[in-house]
Amino acid sequence: AGQVEVLNESGQWSKVRYKGTTGFVHNGYLTALVPVSPPAPVVPPTPTPPVEEESPVAEKKPQVLLLEDLKNIYQEKVITINGRALSHDGITTVRAFVNGIEVPVKRGQRPELESLYKEGYVLHNIGFSITIDTEKFSAGTHTLEVKVLGKDGTAKEVKASYVLEKAQPIMTMEGVESGAVLSASEVLIQGKALHIDGVERVQYYINGVLKGTATYGLPSSVTESEKAYKDAIKAGYSFKLFRSDLRQNAMNSVKIEMVGKDGTLYSNSVLLKLNQMTNFTAEVHPMTRDHYALVESKRSVSPKVNNRRATLREIEFYLDPGNFIHDPVKQYMFLELSYTKGDYAITGEELNNILTGMGVLEGMGEAFLKGAETHGVNPFYLISHAILETGRGTSVLSRGQVVSDTYTKFGAASTVTKDAIPEADRKMVYNVYGIGAWDVNANYWGAHRAHDEGWLSVEEAIVGGAKWISKNYINRFSQQNTLYKMRFNMAENMEHEYATDLGWAEKQAGRIKTQIDAYVEKNDGKALELKFRYPIFKSPK
Repeated sequence: AGQVEVLNESGQWSKVRYKGTTGFVHNGYLTALVPVSPPAPVVPPTPTPPVEEESPVAEKKPQVLLLEDLKNIYQEKVITINGRALSHDGITTVRAFVNGIEVPVKRGQRPELESLYKEGYVLHNIGFSITIDTEKFSAGTHTLEVKVLGKDGTAKEVKASYVLEKAQPIMTMEGVESGAVLSASEVLIQGKALHIDGVERVQYYINGVLKGTATYGLPSSVTESEKAYKDAIKAGYSFKLFRSDLRQNAMNSVKIEMVGKDGTLYSNSVLLKLNQMTNFTAEVHPMTRDHYALVESKRSVSPKVNNRRATLREIEFYLDPGNFIHDPVKQYMFLELSYTKGDYAITGEELNNILTGMGVLEGMGEAFLKGAETHGVNPFYLISHAILETGRGTSVLSRGQVVSDTYTKFGAASTVTKDAIPEADRKMVYNVYGIGAWDVNANYWGAHRAHDEGWLSVEEAIVGGAKWISKNYINRFSQQNTLYKMRFNMAENMEHEYATDLGWAEKQAGRIKTQIDAYVEKNDGKALELKFRYPIFKSPK
């Protein structure tokens, strides 16, 4: 057997070549051979490079921003507050703001802190110091805001507040006495005005209108306690007050206002008349207005303005009658609220004319007059109070409620026993002045107070409520017989006051005047002899 080369095929025969000889052979004698490919060359494997282990990414530490020595109260002329600011990549800027006004910040090294933050922080200039010049800011509460920016773009901020206390401004006044009748055609008013940061100017108002600027910078005597005030030796002021600038048959106010270099205002007033006015009675108090304002500011129940704690300057403003008594509406905060039968020649029917459309109060003129005469309370105050508290005679309390529960402590829900009053003994009760209507559940506790007092009709609620108001305020031993004295009780060292809102008396004054004006209009212009009581404080010397 051997291998032959097949040249071509035809049917069952193939032409072949074998050892140089060509011939034909039957296909049955041929066996096809499968060609064997030569083995593929062995390629050595490409070596895999060693995998390098990645260094672990360090987790960034949180940014640090601390105010280290912020105090609640400052009295210094220059305040310094220190802090620290750190970031994983370092800090770009540190900025500080007081009430939105930027103040200086100085950054520096803090080597004593480096061991504490050696892992994960850049320690360059991690300390900062804030400087606040208090001459640029008034006394009171201020907001400090510190903002830092890290080099990686991250930001952090912190807010805090502090109280800046400054020495009380000092203003004296000579030439006129509050409550006096001014008879001279002109008078020289003079004194001294001192502010711890210096005085920008002294100006004066007559009946609420800016009238002029006083001469300021005159030589003035200086007491030991005044030496700390800036420019104390030239704190004198003076201006001329002309009688022709005041109003006849009216109370006049002359307000002197000091404008401090820090932009703050401080003022005091004198009240003057051009003729005797028997319907205005002065009540002299033994201390200065500023004394009572300071006591008011320290009450356990803080005085409020716009639902926030009031500043000392705001308390002084509302205590000063000169800011209100010249105003034809606001002066009603000094209207006398005590009443004796016959003070006003009025009838219950005439009072009904201002009660039309007032819900359950309509037609109750006789009840209001009875409450006034029996318990000594101004009828127009009673009507004004009732209209306000009942929503013009439509409140739940005024329309009556049935009381079924009992309690052991008034106002304490935990002491209530439900449905303890037998059904046969339950009565409808009324409350028109909101007495006992605690905010926690006004209708519930207001009804219980009415039940305890026995106010079983609207009339009984009007007359009985007048008794409560008389006993607790108007004819109390301290005689809180004006809206002003209901709000500011100097006789009891600023305790037992009707409201915390400094503006309460001013707001109520308009309500009473509205009722009196309506009475006059609806009773053919019938005049009323109104009486007023206003305070005079000890003059600052």
